Amino acid sequence: MPRTLIAPPDPELDTGGFYLAVIGIDLSPDGARVVAGDAAEWHHNGGDVLLMAPGEPDAIELVLDGGDYHGECYTSAFSPDGALLALGPVEGMDDPWVLVVDGRTGAQRWTAQVFDHARTALATDDPNQVALAWSPDGRVLAAGAWARGGLFVLSAKDGQPVGAAPTAGGVGGLCWHPEGSWLAVGGVDGRIALRDEALNVRAATAPTGEAVVALAVSADGARVAAVDTAGQLRFFQVTEGGLTLQSRRPIGFGVAPAGLNLSLVALADGGFRVAWQSDETFGEGAHLFARDLPFGPPLQLDAAGVTSQRLVHGGRVLIAAGLDCGVVAWDLPERL
Repeated sequence: MPRTLIAPPDPELDTGGFYLAVIGIDLSPDGARVVAGDAAEWHHNGGDVLLMAPGEPDAIELVLDGGDYHGECYTSAFSPDGALLALGPVEGMDDPWVLVVDGRTGAQRWTAQVFDHARTALATDDPNQVALAWSPDGRVLAAGAWARGGLFVLSAKDGQPVGAAPTAGGVGGLCWHPEGSWLAVGGVDGRIALRDEALNVRAATAPTGEAVVALAVSADGARVAAVDTAGQLRFFQVTEGGLTLQSRRPIGFGVAPAGLNLSLVALADGGFRVAWQSDETFGEGAHLFARDLPFGPPLQLDAAGVTSQRLVHGGRVLIAAGLDCGVVAWDLPERL
């Protein structure tokens, strides 16, 4: 399947002998901007966030400079109209903050804390991740922290909380109902909750002990798909009484802590699509795959050394980045 180069590799990249990997990628809804962060074995040679224009190698805005020690931005999300870009975490290993910038220029708009102040600082092995999800109308941004977990719904205008659940527990995945009626929240404890914009709980499953790392809500809002760190895929029917488990089965590949190696989206026809990179997350042998659910045949894409990937534009486009710091895209068929 042909691929399109949307951000060229950096032939002059000097890693100082350590790995440097592109993370936190996203493509704007109109395809005019791509954002990419980088992570490094040692923080001092990672932490940049770049906003680029595909096909224009000189059109690069440095949104964050790793030399300023903002941490490593593992998550990015353009708003539905592309006017805003949310990034996280951006402030350091034990203070997960969200930064929202102009989606076209990279100019800073606002920041917000999304963790529970009452909880202790992160342990060294706790994933420092922030889950982000814009509401379908772009009015608000849902944000939750994996460790020292807090959950917030923030105004797109100024970052002020519209809803707050600062002691909700660790958050691994977020996804809005297609009409914004409710927010699906996947917990580090394995619980899946449906919450309204004020974050009141409408329905919830029991905890499983395996962190939910990805969520998707079907196009009609009737089903929720979830993947956890045990590699289990669960489908739920949304009913007036809550969430009813329809099926559960192994997804067929290893899931990294905080779900950094996979993305899950709902398709317009009511199905779901998942993309993942192989277990060697930061190695030259990491390859890229996509599959329609429930469990169509896997498609392997022409890529190696993959460090980040994401399904965008309703699952019709898959973008990926690698150890060469380039970003590529594939137009995917309606069904794989």
